[in-house]
Amino acid sequence: VALASGQGPFIDKVREAQLGIELPKVKCVDAKGLELEPDHVHLTTPSEVRLGEMLADVFVHTLPSPTKSNAAKRLRY
Repeated sequence: VALASGQGPFIDKVREAQLGIELPKVKCVDAKGLELEPDHVHLTTPSEVRLGEMLADVFVHTLPSPTKSNAAKRLRY
């Protein structure tokens, strides 16, 4: 998860590094723009829920597509 909050001179550099990671089977979800608590550090509960949905969406879209033979194997109990 790329940082959604933070202060200081290096926040943009950290986010740039997080968003620029290119590793096999590694995805980065950008939390910027999600609502923060009054402490300006932590996400609100609805934002945490939204982040969970974003993470789930990325996960589901990175799963390999089942082939016909693999799908048949999975149906056996």
